[in-house]
Amino acid sequence: MLVCKNCQTVNGDANSNCSNCFMPLKESRVQKPDKNQNKVVYKQDSPNQKTVQYEVILDNGTSRSLHHGDNVIGRIGNVDIAVPDDNYMSRKHAVLTIGKGDCYIRDINSKNGSLVNGRRITTSPEKIYPGDKFVCGRTNFILTQKD
Repeated sequence: MLVCKNCQTVNGDANSNCSNCFMPLKESRVQKPDKNQNKVVYKQDSPNQKTVQYEVILDNGTSRSLHHGDNVIGRIGNVDIAVPDDNYMSRKHAVLTIGKGDCYIRDINSKNGSLVNGRRITTSPEKIYPGDKFVCGRTNFILTQKD
């Protein structure tokens, strides 16, 4: 069995994505629980692996830094990136998940959906790269990598 590092859900060995949060299990750095200790043990990051830092630039020119883990985009409430002026954005619209060097986006069943480079995405995480453009509601975002 594999345990998702994102949400702690136990998944079968054949699963490629978490059955709860849909995060790719390979990308969430999971391994089998340690049978002797009866708790989950996560793979250690390579000490030589550099942490990549990302930010998003909104269409009004402002930028927001993204933290490791889930970054919720929404109109109001408990979100990491709030866009209160966009009435087409759901309260919790999409999630940007930052892992070691990777960034994924998934829609959170928003009413008006999300687009990446002009293509509608689903609730399954989709890997995005610096320079990719995405839309939540009517707000345009560009993913950039910090130096």
